[in-house]
Amino acid sequence: MSQAVSILDPERTQAALEDGTIQAIKQFFPFAGKTHTLVLNNIEADSRVSIDNIAQQKRARVNGQTWAVPIYGDFDLVSNATGKSVSKKRVKLLGLPHYTRRYSFIIGGKAYQADNQ
Repeated sequence: MSQAVSILDPERTQAALEDGTIQAIKQFFPFAGKTHTLVLNNIEADSRVSIDNIAQQKRARVNGQTWAVPIYGDFDLVSNATGKSVSKKRVKLLGLPHYTRRYSFIIGGKAYQADNQ
């Protein structure tokens, strides 16, 4: 029964989408090359996007934008020869479209819904 509640709650559905996306990205790291290895130290979704922020949703629709949760990763480039860090950087990996209360996504200013799930 609790799984059915999760499906009917857009906030929990969004959280599951974010968690699944983050887990999928983690599978690709560390990424080893001939001379360096790219290590993902941390990955997180920006929690400042709220499903109840209607003003943000309206602004995205009016301006033809996508209403999305940015997902950031903290990367470390490590030398394979020395094992020492060469560079560290925080990078925005993607903007994951965020569910609205109407189970729609706002992409390019238009609201989209899946008819059958």
